[in-house]
Amino acid sequence: MIKARHYTVDDHLSAIKDFPKFWTSIRENTYQAKTFSRELEISIEKLKTLYPDLNPAKIYFTIGALKSNG
Repeated sequence: MIKARHYTVDDHLSAIKDFPKFWTSIRENTYQAKTFSRELEISIEKLKTLYPDLNPAKIYFTIGALKSNG
C-alpha cells in the first residue's frame, strides 16, 4: 500500500496527528477484524453458488494515510 499510493512517513504522521478522532473511532473495529472472517467465508460460499467458476482470492484490508478509498 505504501508503494502503490506513494505514502511517506510524513503522510502517516500527519494523518495520525491531524485526525485523532478518526483513529479513535475505527480502533474497536480494527480489533474485531478477525471475528469477521467466518462471515466473509459464508458470503463467499453463497457467491460461489451464483458464480461456480469463482476463483479463490486473498481478502485483506489496509489502513492507509487517508488517501485511499475503501
